[in-house]
Amino acid sequence: MPGGPAYDISLLIAACVAEKDVVILGKAEDHARQHFKLQTKIEVVRFIGNGGLEKRKFINSLPYENRPGLMADAWEFYSGETPGYLAFAFSTLTGKWLVKSFTRNTNPTQIVNLPFAGLTHLLKKP
Repeated sequence: MPGGPAYDISLLIAACVAEKDVVILGKAEDHARQHFKLQTKIEVVRFIGNGGLEKRKFINSLPYENRPGLMADAWEFYSGETPGYLAFAFSTLTGKWLVKSFTRNTNPTQIVNLPFAGLTHLLKKP
């Protein structure tokens, strides 16, 4: 489909559930630690595999810079009230998923949770 994702994100999620064939690249790991308190690569993999990418929305698919023939899909998501950004690719050479970016999304297109973000304290039982 033109303009659609290059990859089926459910296949990435399935690989994360199996904890197999997923590589979290350095900057993605650093940003996951900073923005989502995920301390290790396996924590990022488990986060993705355990449904952590809430309210996913495809952004675009673009050529992966410096990797000819490889496309990278970008998605936005939420983790609770925190907007996130995920970019990944699949290498047919290695048979592995490459998580290129996993960071806080500073420009979310979805307005999810935001109107009620200040009211979450009302949901907590005394």
